[in-house]
Amino acid sequence: MTVCAGFHCSDGVVLCADRQHTDATYGMKFQRGKVWLSSSQFTGVSFIFTYSGSPSAAKVMFHKIRDEFGAEFEKEKTGPLERKINRALGRVYASKDSKGIDTLIGLSLDGSSPCMVRTHGQKVVEASAELLGVGDSSVLHYLSDLLLASPMNVSRGISLGCYLVSCANRYISGCGGGPDIAVLRSGVIQGGKDKAVAKRRTMFKQFEKQVRSAFFKLSVSQK
Repeated sequence: MTVCAGFHCSDGVVLCADRQHTDATYGMKFQRGKVWLSSSQFTGVSFIFTYSGSPSAAKVMFHKIRDEFGAEFEKEKTGPLERKINRALGRVYASKDSKGIDTLIGLSLDGSSPCMVRTHGQKVVEASAELLGVGDSSVLHYLSDLLLASPMNVSRGISLGCYLVSCANRYISGCGGGPDIAVLRSGVIQGGKDKAVAKRRTMFKQFEKQVRSAFFKLSVSQK
């Protein structure tokens, strides 16, 4: 099972995911990152990437973006930057290797303000707030919609992504570890495990306690 969250914020793109994998042959569970990073001074392309589905297919597509996107983007001559990026990514994803995976990508070109896209197989679309894997469920969508702020900045995006992944870890079998986090600002990537995750988890407990208290007061007020 996988849970991934992505948010296109006012000051960058945030991706979060759990770390648990299950070996399909032996049923063994192990921890490995599902949030990947790439930045090239040569091509000017910086991107962050997470996925749901086959790890091997995701690895192929990650490398295809890194190796082929620059050349595909050079073919784009007209239109807004985000649309040119989407069309170039569409050609990269027009591959049998994209079958069976969903991905979230934050991408910046030559230090531009980053964009975020979601893919499903060969389909590539612009995205603003997305959940993949078991995260693409009614309950987690409800929590995401409930807690989304406007405008959403990177700090809030990290908190929301951490909370959604933490909820999945607690209540969905097969999710575990992390959350791993990547942030892409204009050509600048920060990645890894958020140093403040432990502090955020304490705050999540306080938040849930306040929600329970408010719900109890609401119930009492209706009597």
